[in-house]
Amino acid sequence: MRRRPVIPLTPAQVMQEKARGQAFSAWMRHAIDRKGWSGRRLAEEIGCSPSSLSLYLRGGWDEELQRVRRPREQMVEQIAAATGASATEGRRAAGYLPRGEAVHLPERIAALPPDAMSALLNFLDVLEAARPS
Repeated sequence: MRRRPVIPLTPAQVMQEKARGQAFSAWMRHAIDRKGWSGRRLAEEIGCSPSSLSLYLRGGWDEELQRVRRPREQMVEQIAAATGASATEGRRAAGYLPRGEAVHLPERIAALPPDAMSALLNFLDVLEAARPS
């Protein structure tokens, strides 16, 4: 199978991609920590490879593709089911919007775990710095 050519991202797009990956990573890490599990234990529970899960825990950045690899929605739901975390918040963090549900930004921001909040603030700083004067 031939890969599509990689279209280079601008620095702002790279930061946006990485912030999205960090949001899912933070959601997943919070879910794992609440259970007191390791990433390996979660991988066993949901039936995926530890290396795949590790990629998402590190933010999902794929150096070869120069993109964040997003987990399948089914994996997000499996993680939520195994850990008791909110599947809706997991889908939001992974970039999937729940069907038929309004997105309320203030509530979403308030519900972020501390490391996701930090990633969001860093991303906003980058956007602010990139804004034309």
